[in-house]
Amino acid sequence: MTRTIYRDVSCPCCERVYAVGFYASVNLSGWKQWPDGWGYGDLHHLHTELRGCPCGALFWPNGSWFQTNETDLSVITEPDAEPKPVEETEPKPNGWFARWRSKKPRRDSLSDMLKRISDQWPKIPVIHPVDDMAGLYRVLCDGNVVLDHETELEIRKWLWWTWNHPSRGLDFVPGDVGLDVSEEVKEANLARLNLFQFTDLY
Repeated sequence: MTRTIYRDVSCPCCERVYAVGFYASVNLSGWKQWPDGWGYGDLHHLHTELRGCPCGALFWPNGSWFQTNETDLSVITEPDAEPKPVEETEPKPNGWFARWRSKKPRRDSLSDMLKRISDQWPKIPVIHPVDDMAGLYRVLCDGNVVLDHETELEIRKWLWWTWNHPSRGLDFVPGDVGLDVSEEVKEANLARLNLFQFTDLY
């Protein structure tokens, strides 16, 4: 199964605290990989680690950050979106053998497992990976934003993948494909990736 765990991370600019999800386990059921390195499955898909705060900060949960003019790069889920746990009702034991057996140690019940999941659900806003590719493209083109090597590669990789989505033969378009840029822009982006010797896009 695909399981997500959360930990608290503060925005390095405004210091607002968010919950950030990380995969603890991944289910690759129905996984398909394309030659450019992008992949998608029924229960798992690739995503960037970059997050965008409404204050304009673009940041890595474990590293550097950059001040931008983009305030809507990531979706933020408020904690009131927490799912309500389902209560499990069990019939009372009937008869001496059933009562004796019910006192024996047993596996956690469904309600116990749901309670643990509920306890792990973040109680603060969850900031999701950047999904606004048009916004990332504007960050890349903004001469006032100086990106480090790792971040420029990450943005260019995701732009390349996203611009290729319409040609994948899928019955859906995964996320915002961003601006309808020219083929020259796409090729220039790929040339920059090759210049960085970033041959493994995954």
